[in-house]
Amino acid sequence: MTSTTPSPYAHTEEAKYIISLNEKLLTENIELRSTISEKDTEMNTVETELGQRETQVTYMRGLLKNFVEMNEIRRDLNRETSLILADQLTLAARVETQCKKHASYDSYFLLATMLLYILCLGGLSLYVLPLLFTIDYALRTWRTNAFSILNEYREKMDTRKKTREVSQKKKSADLEKIVKGCDFLNEYIDQI
Repeated sequence: MTSTTPSPYAHTEEAKYIISLNEKLLTENIELRSTISEKDTEMNTVETELGQRETQVTYMRGLLKNFVEMNEIRRDLNRETSLILADQLTLAARVETQCKKHASYDSYFLLATMLLYILCLGGLSLYVLPLLFTIDYALRTWRTNAFSILNEYREKMDTRKKTREVSQKKKSADLEKIVKGCDFLNEYIDQI
């Protein structure tokens, strides 16, 4: 009796082919998963580095802005210092001019006094003495007014100087804060 029932091993060649093809596809699938995992890791690394670079660029822009601000503050400090020096030189020049005027007027007054004294010796003492007192009073009044004007000018310069010095101290403090911030940013950028 021949049986027409198929043997369980009838498709072994086809089964072997399907199994080998399945194993081959499974191996390729594992390799592709490994490649995808590597690419994901690489992409995450690149994204992390890109984020770090963007952070560095942002902080470097902040540093640049701080450097520009520091430069402006230093320029303002130099300008204010030069203005203070110019005011002091102007005051010194005015004092020197005033002293020269006083010295020349004193020498003229001394010469006039000596001349009037000589005239007094000649017998004109009653008329010359009131003139001498009037000239002396006028010179003293002029000298007092000149000194008071000079003192007012000096006080005005001192007030301006104090205002500028307060401004300079504030700007110096701001400059120190910016420098400390720059140091922090530099350290942070180096760590990134």
